[in-house]
Amino acid sequence: MRSLRILVFGVLFMSSTTIGVGVTNAPTASAQEDATQADGTVTILVDQFGYLPTAAKVAIVVNQPATQLEVRRMSDDVVVFSGRSVPWNRGAIDPASGDSGSRFDFSWVTAEGDYEIVNPVTLERSDPFTIARDVYDELLDTALRAFFLNRANTSTFTGGPSDAWAGPAALIGPGQDTEARWVDDPTPGTARDLSGGWYDAGDTNKY
Repeated sequence: MRSLRILVFGVLFMSSTTIGVGVTNAPTASAQEDATQADGTVTILVDQFGYLPTAAKVAIVVNQPATQLEVRRMSDDVVVFSGRSVPWNRGAIDPASGDSGSRFDFSWVTAEGDYEIVNPVTLERSDPFTIARDVYDELLDTALRAFFLNRANTSTFTGGPSDAWAGPAALIGPGQDTEARWVDDPTPGTARDLSGGWYDAGDTNKY
């Protein structure tokens, strides 16, 4: 999958705009393949998890002014929506990212399916995305599994596919989590078993 750039734009995702609608003919698939950017950079950014049918749907276009874009159905390359992106903050450069950007609202697309957003002039394409009522179901399951894989002081090997991210029980030696001592009085009398649970923000503190 093509690389995904992270764009920080405070209120960019929240501002309300109106997009004009006008459907145009789609270029051929071979022309789209010829238009792939040499460095693989994607500048039409979509929600990689997908969108609910009736929810707001916004894509971000990086370092381009107001741009005419099309939403195309993956199954047959049919254009289901066309509109123009609206520059964020009048085209200003965001100091945190060093990028400018525009906002493409395609909330009018509600039919379930797999789509991509295409610039009909440059033939640049977003990564594919899904619109579906259950689009977040797998995401929720995966997020909950991540808690198991991040559990402290416990082996997370299960013999299944998640073993690629698993590890052995750690920090359970002398003076570590099974007999943690008070930092201001590290004598044996203050030792407590604080194993299990999760660490804070990737370090070895627990609260």
